Amino acid sequence: MTITTQTKQNFLQLLQSTQEQNVALALQMAQNNAQLQALIPNYLPLVQCFINREATQVEASHIARFNHTVLEFTDHPAIQIPKEIALLQHVEELMMYDNLLTCLPVEMSQLIQLKKLNLFHNPFKEFPRVVCQIPHLEWLYISSKEISSLSTDIAQMQALRWFSIVNTQVSDLPPELFQLHQLQELLLSNNKIEVLPDAIGQLTGLKRLVLADNPLTNISNEIGKLKNLEYLNLENTQVDLPPTLVELDRLEILDLSQNVFAELPWQVSELSGLRLLILGRNKLTQLPDTISKLQGLQELYLNMNNFTFLPDSIGDLINLKVLFVPGNKLTTLPKSFKNLQQLEMLQMDSNQLKYIPPEVFMLQNLKDLIIRDNQLVRIPEEIKQLKKLESLYLEKNHLPTEVILQVRQWLPHCAVHAN
Repeated sequence: MTITTQTKQNFLQLLQSTQEQNVALALQMAQNNAQLQALIPNYLPLVQCFINREATQVEASHIARFNHTVLEFTDHPAIQIPKEIALLQHVEELMMYDNLLTCLPVEMSQLIQLKKLNLFHNPFKEFPRVVCQIPHLEWLYISSKEISSLSTDIAQMQALRWFSIVNTQVSDLPPELFQLHQLQELLLSNNKIEVLPDAIGQLTGLKRLVLADNPLTNISNEIGKLKNLEYLNLENTQVDLPPTLVELDRLEILDLSQNVFAELPWQVSELSGLRLLILGRNKLTQLPDTISKLQGLQELYLNMNNFTFLPDSIGDLINLKVLFVPGNKLTTLPKSFKNLQQLEMLQMDSNQLKYIPPEVFMLQNLKDLIIRDNQLVRIPEEIKQLKKLESLYLEKNHLPTEVILQVRQWLPHCAVHAN
């Protein structure tokens, strides 16, 4: 007897459920019904690929898992994805990082609901061109040390908004990449890129650009056209900043760490919208007075440089909440430091402080004071003025036990960390 349309609909609704008990009910319905059995796809290759290589049958729990819109297959390294991947018609996010994939099947292009695809840490021999044919893909994350170029087919990915390709041998960025006008985030760290070409100016919707750990020799002046850029990461690139950088009016976060700057590039002080500036691990010996222009700055990282002093102008950064200066040669702080009344965290590890600068005790909103590995021998009673202090780190100094005990009495609500 032919099954009714309603029976078929009810069966498929149960079979496509994310609840194991519903799928089990569907399988039970099909046990003695050849017509219903014919409606059950062949999930076994997917089970063997992603769940259990030794599996000989499909269980309800397997099908229920495959019916989810978000799938993560990272706990059972896959070597080759079967063509049955096309059965995952409901999947919107597919996480297949940390597998052993060297290529992808053409059937991946049939995943019409797929929006996010994570392929990090797979040994692809080349850029998998099939991803360019997934019609509504918005997020793509991929890495492989053997990929040496991007496919020109990438121009087909007009829905792409977030693209990350890292840890590859890619040295040239094809023109087609810059035809992806919906891109908001472009992550290109740890590749072999030497030039950011003029075409970068076409990505006017870009909000985040990461170029860290590339041997950059030139950044095009066209970067100044990225009027929506909010985040720029140039860590460990050793590239000169283009003059048009000052045109990035919406830039809020700039990472220039691990470069060889002996002086702060003049462009930085002109970026009045900056909220976070990372300058760690350079060769800076001083900050220019123009740093005071960064009135909106809330976080400043100056770790591992060669500072022996901070300028009076740092006291003009009245919105600063976080300041990191560990690994320098500071012995004191400027008197203007007391103006930083919004400061909540001060990190001064591994400097040459013999005493806590008195300006610190005037910071009424300070919550975390980190001053390990200096040359402190005493803590003055003025530390009691820090009413909001929650954490005090004093390890690797020359403080006697009785001093630590006294500090804990002075600051009963503060966690005091000492040797």
